[in-house]
Amino acid sequence: MIMVQSFSYGYDALRVFATDVLKKAGLPEDRAFAGATTLLEADLLGFPTHGMQRLSSNVKWLQTGQSRANGEPIVIADKAAIFNWDANFLPGIWLVRMAVKEAITRAKTYGVATATLRRCQHIASLAAYMPLILEEGMVGMMMVSSPSEKTVSGPTTPQPAISNNPIAFVAPAEPYPFLFDMSLASITNGGVTRAYQQGRKLPSATLQKVDGTFTDNPATFFEDPPSTIAPVGAPAQGYKGFVLSLMVEMLSSGLGNYGRGNLNDDEANVVFLQVFDPEAFGSKDALMEEVKTMRDALQKVDVKRTPGERSWQQRLDGLENGVQLSEDIVELLKPVAEEFGLVLPTGQLVKS
Repeated sequence: MIMVQSFSYGYDALRVFATDVLKKAGLPEDRAFAGATTLLEADLLGFPTHGMQRLSSNVKWLQTGQSRANGEPIVIADKAAIFNWDANFLPGIWLVRMAVKEAITRAKTYGVATATLRRCQHIASLAAYMPLILEEGMVGMMMVSSPSEKTVSGPTTPQPAISNNPIAFVAPAEPYPFLFDMSLASITNGGVTRAYQQGRKLPSATLQKVDGTFTDNPATFFEDPPSTIAPVGAPAQGYKGFVLSLMVEMLSSGLGNYGRGNLNDDEANVVFLQVFDPEAFGSKDALMEEVKTMRDALQKVDVKRTPGERSWQQRLDGLENGVQLSEDIVELLKPVAEEFGLVLPTGQLVKS
């Protein structure tokens, strides 16, 4: 196993750098700033496979025209508390932030707002958008499918069938929110790639080879034919994760009217978003008290940590003391900086 070092970077300096990179790649300044913020939020919350590691990919998509720097989404539907936008390959790391803000505004009026966004370019980690919802004291959830991507197997076959189909949820609470972001596959594509690049095994045998056997060797994911990622619950109860993944497809691709019939669009994400105003249902304070009661009850039965604690503490620490990036991510950023004549901020080696 290769030992990987990490470096700490000042949040503001890193965001300025990422904003400048995206501007050089063609994004208007406000969109570049929003995109940089999204990528950094992923790193802050503990999702490095969908954070600054993806900066170079977003640059490439902008440079090749796979992602559109300018223009607005096409409005497919707009009915009070509901809207459906066709991004037509606008950068998801910008557009989804705009959609979340729009949903928050409508939830303040209608109590609940629901949206779908189709044909988004890469949107990064779903968790990266949850702080926007928390800032307004709202509850929110987001789901995503990628119709053209098939890296996850069915519950009884090693054949690729669906995408990772993640789901995220957030509710306000003290001292940290109730928050999670998880794939309905046993591991993400990025998680497999990262393990392979770092020369380490996966935490468990979550890949299924073509002969049906399971392995923790990430190299098999890049063979021909490749292994597939098992759905959550596999091998014994993989149908549970698989069925939930299909639900995500129905809410995103189904309601968004864009899915398996449009399989020529690489990297097209379809988003389902819902935001709730707890005051419309009764009281935000009552909701927060219920979260506290739940956590207290779980601690009594020896559940040490509930969703959100580790991510939120890591976020607060990163904002105050610096964002940690592993050296393999730093190496991805160096050629981007060089290409655009920018200087990567100086990082401090994190002592292990």
